[in-house]
Amino acid sequence: MGSVGNTVLARAGLFFRTRAGDASPLARHGAIMFVSMAGVYAADYLFHVSMSRLLGPSDYGALVAFSAILLILYVPVNTIQTAMARHTAYLDEAGQWTAIGPLAVRTMRYFFWYGALGCVALALMSPTLSALLRIDDPLPMITLSGRVLIATTLPVVRGAFQGLQMFVPLGVNLVLEHVSKLAMGIVLAWAGWGLTGAVAGMVLGGAVALAAALAAFRPLVRAGGETPLSPVVRSAGAIAVAMSLFLVATNVDVLLVKALFAPAVAGYYAAAGVAAKIILYATWAIPAVVFPEMVRGHARQGGGHQFLFKGLAASALGAGGLLTAYLVAPDLVIRILFGSSFLPAAPLLGILGFGMTAYQFVFLMMSYEQARGRNRTFPFAMLACIVGFVASLGVLRAASLTQVAWLMALWAWIMCGWMAWLVLWPAWTEQARARRPRAAGDA
Repeated sequence: MGSVGNTVLARAGLFFRTRAGDASPLARHGAIMFVSMAGVYAADYLFHVSMSRLLGPSDYGALVAFSAILLILYVPVNTIQTAMARHTAYLDEAGQWTAIGPLAVRTMRYFFWYGALGCVALALMSPTLSALLRIDDPLPMITLSGRVLIATTLPVVRGAFQGLQMFVPLGVNLVLEHVSKLAMGIVLAWAGWGLTGAVAGMVLGGAVALAAALAAFRPLVRAGGETPLSPVVRSAGAIAVAMSLFLVATNVDVLLVKALFAPAVAGYYAAAGVAAKIILYATWAIPAVVFPEMVRGHARQGGGHQFLFKGLAASALGAGGLLTAYLVAPDLVIRILFGSSFLPAAPLLGILGFGMTAYQFVFLMMSYEQARGRNRTFPFAMLACIVGFVASLGVLRAASLTQVAWLMALWAWIMCGWMAWLVLWPAWTEQARARRPRAAGDA
C-alpha cells in the first residue's frame, strides 16, 4: 500500500494491518476476532439471560422469534458487508486504497434508500406478522422495523474494515453494538416496557455502533480517489441469494415451531435454538478472517483453497468442543444460560448443536465460493434442502419438539454433504494440481 497509505490508515485509527515479515497474520487476526467475538457472545448471553428472566417464557419466545426475523432481515447486512469486503480486498491488493473511502460513501447512499423502504414496509406489515406469531401487540414489531435502516448502512463500513483486514476496529464495533443492546434492553424492559423495550434495545444498540463506525471511518473518506459502484452492486445481488437461503435454513425451524406449538413450548425450543447457535457465533471469527485472505489468494494466483482447508479444520475444533459440552451436560448448559425454568429444552440442545455444526461448515464453503466470485453452484442445493425440511415436517406431521430438531439436523447435514461435493472436491483437486509441479521440481 505504501508509506502514504499506511499513514492515512494509522491516522484513521485502523490498527494491526498485516506487517511485513509477519509470519502468522492469519493467527493474529484470528486471535483478535476470537477475543472480540467472546465479548460479543458474553454480551449477547447476558442479554438473553436477562430477557428470559425479565420477560418469562411466553414473551421470551416472542423475542427469539423477533431475533429470527431480524436474522433473516440481516440478509442486507451480510450481503453488503461481504460484497464490500470482497471489493475492498481487491482494491487494497491492487494498491488502489484511496478509492475505498469514496466507494464506501457511494455504497452507503445507494443502499440507504432500500433500507428506508424496507423499514416502512415492515412497519406496515407489523399487525399481520404479529398476528401470525400469536403476539397481541404490534408495537414490538413496529419498533423492530427501525433496525432495517441500520442494516443497510452499518455493514458498508464493517465490510471495508474486513476487506482491509482492520480487525481491531471491526471487533470493537461489534462488541460496542452488543454491549449497548444489553444495557439499553435491560433498562427499558426493567422500566416497564417489556417486550417492546427489549426490541428497542436491539435497535438502539445498532444505532450506537453505526455512529461509532462512521466516526472511525471518516479519515479514509477524505483520502480521495474514485471507483465505480457497479461491481459492489452486481456482486451484492448474487450474495444476497446465498445469504437469504442460509439465514432461512438456520431460522425456519424456530419460526415454524412458534407458529405450530403453544407459546410456552415454543419458548423452550427457542432457548435450545439460541444455545445451539453459539456454535455459529463462536466460530464466526474464522470465516471473517479467512475471507479477505481467500479473496487476495484468488486475485494473486487464482487460489485461496489453502485458507478454506485451514478454516474448516479450525471450525471443526471449535464446533466439536461446544458440541461435546452440549451432548455431555445439556442440563447444566441450559441451567447456566437460561435458568431451571427452561430445563425442558435440554434434550434438544445436542440435536440442534449437531445441526448447527453442519451449518458452520456450509457457511465457510459458501464464503470460499463468494471470495472467488462463484455464486451459482450452491444456491439450488441450499433451496432444495430447505424445501425438503419443510416438506418432511408436514409429511411426517412432527408432533414433538424432538422430531422437529432431528429433522432440522438431518437436512443440515444433507446440505453440508451436497456443498462438500460441489465445493470441496474441486478445491482439493486444485490444491493437488498446484502441488504437483512443485514436487516434480524438487525431484
